[in-house]
Amino acid sequence: MRIRTLVPIALVAVLAIASLPTSHSQTSANAPQKSKVILTPEDEINRYLIERSRVIASRSFKRDYIGKQIVDTARDYFGVPYCRGGESSRCFDCSGFIQYVFDKNGIEVPRTADQQLESMTIIPESEAQQGDLVFFVYSNGYAHHAGIYVGNNTILHSPRPGERVRLEEIWSTRVIFARQESMLIKVPHSVEAIL
Repeated sequence: MRIRTLVPIALVAVLAIASLPTSHSQTSANAPQKSKVILTPEDEINRYLIERSRVIASRSFKRDYIGKQIVDTARDYFGVPYCRGGESSRCFDCSGFIQYVFDKNGIEVPRTADQQLESMTIIPESEAQQGDLVFFVYSNGYAHHAGIYVGNNTILHSPRPGERVRLEEIWSTRVIFARQESMLIKVPHSVEAIL
């Protein structure tokens, strides 16, 4: 009885080993050939555009995420009092508030509102997103106040002595919207030419 059960197991083992491919059992003449895919220039352009759109979409997601993080961080300091030259969570002036919030998110910006505007890229109001900055300017373009754009024509800012960090509607038409360079989505010239 024992011999009968061993024979079928041995036969299955021999058949399994015999069916395994070996390096010398197939010659290059009878080996299956891989088919080559020939891509047309249109296919190459489509492949490139798909890949670029993935990269741009991931950058856009990152930009939205950073903007939301900046606004969320700014909200954490809602109610902190204003003080001239303030740049800590004890008290802020407008640009000190911006610098502090951006620094908490790993983004360096200069200290004063005018320096911050100089270091940013001006964007149209229609493209403003949360986390962008709004600069209030004199007729000569000098920025005298700034806030963090939240959306719906509102900013979070540290307004003036006797006030606290708050959410407020933009009250002036003499404003400039701007975005910090590291938050910009850059489209390569080669893609712009195709689009």
